[in-house]
Order: sequence, then C-alpha cells, then structure tokens
Amino acid sequence: MADELYDDPRLVALYDVQNNGRWDVDHYLALARRLDARRVVDVGCGTGTLAIELAERADHVTGVDPSAGMLGAARAKPGAEAVAWLQGTAADLPERGFDLAVMAGHVAQVFVTEEHWATTLGHLGRALVAGGVLTFETRNPAMQAWKGWTPQRSRAAAVIDGRLVESWHEVNDVGDGTVSFTTHYVLGADPTDHVESRSVLAFRDLPTLERTLGAAGFAIETVHGDWGGSAFTDGSPEIIVSARRG
Repeated sequence: MADELYDDPRLVALYDVQNNGRWDVDHYLALARRLDARRVVDVGCGTGTLAIELAERADHVTGVDPSAGMLGAARAKPGAEAVAWLQGTAADLPERGFDLAVMAGHVAQVFVTEEHWATTLGHLGRALVAGGVLTFETRNPAMQAWKGWTPQRSRAAAVIDGRLVESWHEVNDVGDGTVSFTTHYVLGADPTDHVESRSVLAFRDLPTLERTLGAAGFAIETVHGDWGGSAFTDGSPEIIVSARRG
C-alpha cells in the first residue's frame, strides 16, 4: 500500500509530532510577508499548520491535499475556519486565483515522473496570476539524504493518544533520480500491529529544476541552500526555490 501515512488515522496523528519544526513554516511565512501575498495556495497542505498561519494575514488561503485524513486533521485545528480546504490536486485549482503558491514539506518530490512534474507545474502556472510566485523546497540529491534512511539511523518513537509508536525507514531502491523506501510503524506494545507505508520520491538537481521551471514559464529568482537563508552550494542540504511566473 502506498503512502499509508496519509490515510491511516493513527498515522495522520503522528504526522505533526514527527514534523514539528518551525524552520520551513517561518521561511514561507516571511516570504509571504515580503511579497505582501494576498491570495495564497498551500499545495499538499497536509495537516494545515502552514495554511492556517498564512491565513492570519492573507485575504484568502486555500489548502489543497489529496488525503481526506490529512484534511480532516487540518479542519479540526484552531483557526481552520479561515482557510478554504480542498481535497484534490493542483489540477483542481481555479485559473488565475492566486499570487503565491507554496509547496512545503518536500511535496515537490512526490511528483516522481518528469511528466507528472511538468503537468503539475503547468497547473500551478495556470493557477497563478501573471507575476505570481511559486516556492518550494527539495532535498539536494548531491547530499544523498537517503543514506540516513536506515533502520539504525532513522528509528524514532513518539507517544500518540497514550500509545507508544515506533517508526523507522528502510530504502528499497535508488534509481536514476528516484528513491523508493518503506517506513515501518509499530503501534503500541503488540509488535504484530505493524503498518508499512511505501513511498517513492524524486531527487532533482538545480539544473533540472531550472530547465523544468523554465519550460513551464517560470523564472527562478532566489535559491537558498538551507532555512537560515544561505546561498545554495553543491554541499547544501536543501534547494529552496522561489520562481516567478512570466
């Protein structure tokens, strides 16, 4: 089963516990302030943390995600009523509806094939006004982050609703620009209560991003290599892009 994390309610509850850092949220909030973005879409919004905070100053925020479970968690959060929640993908967004589109949480890497990536960029270009900005981050493939996705190095534990949840990653295959892996979850004291979530991510380098964004009508304006705002280098862990629609 693919990406069980996004559908199993026991694992949806784990998402915010395992992804509780502020660095990406603060980065995108600051960008929205600098751009004075009034109409924003959070693509792949997950449990809605970023979308809800964006809505505190924007005129309109849409959070779009294909997972009903994730959107259910988002709608239950304080402040969720200020966001328009949409179950779907970038293809379901209105034409020229936004001046800023954000893909946080490495969402850009879930579009594995070049066709799917190009199609998504096309939908986002259609959804943005002329001069609108698309921003996202992706892991720098040169740093080979997947080498840390081993049971020994990735094992973690958290308590959810009074139950201990243990998790770890296991890489299945490293292909040409893609990595497939399985995340294991043991839900409580019974080791047989074991859920596997299988995922495939794309790893695109900066020249590939420049080429594909350009083909979709975007021009890259800034590229950072980490959440502290450092310029991108070959040794940067992240490729954090802001690109403007022509």
